Amino acid sequence: MTRADAAGSLPAMVYAGINRPLLGDLAGLAHAVPKLATPVPPPLAKLLERVMLPPESQALGVPAGCTPDLAEGMAERVAGLPDVPLTQALPALGTLATLQHLATGRLGFAMPSEAPELAQVMRDLPPEALAPASELAAGPLAGLATLVALGAALKERLGVDPEHPEASRLIEERLPERVPAYGTYAADGAGAAAGMDKALGVGMLYGVSEALGVKLDQPGGVQKLADRVRELNTARLPVIDLDPDAAGKLYPLSQIHKHWPLDQVARDPEPFRRHIAALLKLDVEVPPAGNGTPGGAGLPPQPTAETVRKVLDSDLGEISRADWGAPELPVTPAIPGLAALAQLQDMLPVIRRGAVR
Repeated sequence: MTRADAAGSLPAMVYAGINRPLLGDLAGLAHAVPKLATPVPPPLAKLLERVMLPPESQALGVPAGCTPDLAEGMAERVAGLPDVPLTQALPALGTLATLQHLATGRLGFAMPSEAPELAQVMRDLPPEALAPASELAAGPLAGLATLVALGAALKERLGVDPEHPEASRLIEERLPERVPAYGTYAADGAGAAAGMDKALGVGMLYGVSEALGVKLDQPGGVQKLADRVRELNTARLPVIDLDPDAAGKLYPLSQIHKHWPLDQVARDPEPFRRHIAALLKLDVEVPPAGNGTPGGAGLPPQPTAETVRKVLDSDLGEISRADWGAPELPVTPAIPGLAALAQLQDMLPVIRRGAVR
């Protein structure tokens, strides 16, 4: 669980249609991606999860099975936290944050002011847009995306090239130092301390509100969040008729392209093959994500000490009085199509822009 970021910049050019020839190009590029012959070994999937552990300062929660290392007296204060009914709105707020991220951060359409223009883009997307993924095997494609993500994470977070002859040793040496464990594993059968669910819920509210551009813990934050929800809820976007199977394959395909552009792989697949082969040869003893002996399998998600501190330092009076229930969101059915459009755009500029505004 990481703290969400606010969405990106506004568009600089007017929408001028879908670049249909590029969709045909993408089909050829997708089929040029080498096929993964074997499933990803579970230890490599575990290694990816460990390497991608967010820094404690950026995390909302501690690793699974762990409890936070709280300063003296904090546990008693957490137990006294008030109920915050607004946490019931978290799923709806998360949907709106996804909408803003996809529409503005990924596709460049300000919301809700440019929702009509975005709606036209979605209506113009031809049925064959997902054809590049429709004939690909889901399992091998997902496995390939996992390996590509692992290779990128090893380079970015540990400074280790998987093709280095001593890659496994270097990973074992650097991983505990560069991606430190945090939290302490609870004993099997241990229960969660009182109030921890409330602290985590409020921390999640703060994070998703920030993603929507609102500082919920500041005076007037609840009203500002309500206004933003009302604004985004005016957006009307069409539902794209998707083949769920094909749509599900676009994400791993776009993740591969993020680190290994498909056109480069199509022109010369050998470097990509060597990279994947090197990853499959890794033999690493993955250290625990928390401190102590892993246990506490039935423990619910727990906040970090920093999340607890922030919640305890907040004035929860205004937040605890708000009770929205679960707001209805007319835009929800459009999210899968919007995500598919963003993944297509990530791979090739299928959305054509016109004159500068």
